[in-house]
Amino acid sequence: MKPVNFVKITFAALALLGLGGAVTVNAQTATEKKLKDLKARRELAKETVRDGNLNTLEREANVGEDPCTLYDDNEWYAAFNQKEGRRGDPKLANTLLASCKQQLSQKIEGAYRAVQRDYFDAMDINEKSAAVAHFEGAGEMVVEKMLKETRETCRKTSNPDEERGNIIMHMSIKISKKEIVDKVVKELSQDKQLQQQLGVRFSEEKFRESALKRFEMDKEEE
Repeated sequence: MKPVNFVKITFAALALLGLGGAVTVNAQTATEKKLKDLKARRELAKETVRDGNLNTLEREANVGEDPCTLYDDNEWYAAFNQKEGRRGDPKLANTLLASCKQQLSQKIEGAYRAVQRDYFDAMDINEKSAAVAHFEGAGEMVVEKMLKETRETCRKTSNPDEERGNIIMHMSIKISKKEIVDKVVKELSQDKQLQQQLGVRFSEEKFRESALKRFEMDKEEE
């Protein structure tokens, strides 16, 4: 039987202990890094609040290229945009909201003109130019009021850039097509001058059919 070499065993044991210590240190370092990353993600995590109209507003640390993208569909007219500015600047959101509303206003205005044209082409009206003015007035008043009351459907901001500390804010808004039609119909139905002085009989059924058909044609592919 060979004699036991205690020197080799001692060195081997010390080597294993050293390796184990290194593994322990590395494991602790990795764990600490994970905890640090987790804490950082929590700090930058999404904060969701709700305003008085229960619209969801979100702030996220990392957002996509167009996180608030929103397109027209059968039920809604939509607009979205983005703007760069200083973090915490109260004018940034207001300016962006105004820009989205302007987009929506132009879009609806063009569609409503087409609705009027389709309606008057289908109706026999003598005082057409005067009647058109009433229809235009009703549409403008309804859309202007709806846009004034509209709040953002989505609002998200990027992380501040490292150089200037600026953020990019994304926003979208939308308005119900059916609600536009319903409110315009109500205004025209109550327009006594249109009916009494101009002798124009407003056909709610015909107008509603024409408007909804035209509005539903305005859809965008995502």
